[in-house]
Amino acid sequence: MNYSSERYKAECKNLQASKASFIILNDEIKKHIRLNEEGKVNCILPFLLLNTSMIIENYLYKILNSKHLPYSVRCNVYDERSFVKKWKILITKCVTNQYGCEIEDLEFTDRKKYQEILLFVDEIKTLYELRNKFAHGELRRGFNNDRSEINNDKTREILCVSYFDILRAKKSFDAISDLLIYTVESPKSFRKYFDKHYARFEKLKDTYDNSNYEAYKKELMFRYKNGKKIRNLD
Repeated sequence: MNYSSERYKAECKNLQASKASFIILNDEIKKHIRLNEEGKVNCILPFLLLNTSMIIENYLYKILNSKHLPYSVRCNVYDERSFVKKWKILITKCVTNQYGCEIEDLEFTDRKKYQEILLFVDEIKTLYELRNKFAHGELRRGFNNDRSEINNDKTREILCVSYFDILRAKKSFDAISDLLIYTVESPKSFRKYFDKHYARFEKLKDTYDNSNYEAYKKELMFRYKNGKKIRNLD
């Protein structure tokens, strides 16, 4: 598929709109957390997840439609059906073009960083399975594929959707996308900024792995009541 400036502009507008929606939904969730209205939080979470999946998809197609992306890479990604595999192919091909070798042949430190990113991309498969359930209206009970029977495993996943997992996914793809954009559009300065963008990705993992929702909720409620600022978790 050839480069199209109109398609690129359209993808940028879609990304901008989905980010604006995320801010509105996330602000609404924080408001209900502060007021200890968990029922309303749970009502909005599926839509925050849907919105996050939109942002991740918009990032993918914005990068794919950059005029600086090699034609062969664009074709390879478009030819793949799986969304997760599309991301993995894009990352792998961008790295190969930047370094002139496969990820497996990089020095240990760089290799480990890219492998960590690819492992995280694998994790969004669950998010996309939930997105599909929510898009079909399965907000409280999950069904099997032909919707003939209730699927208890899917129901548990639906009811256990995590606010922090959604935030981490959104913010991590902010960092991953910035990293890839530098790879594609600023290859000469890429290595100078790689550590900066990877550090954002790595910090998010540490932040959310070591955070507790109930503790966050109590702090948000306390600071709301006392007119103080919440720490930068949201």
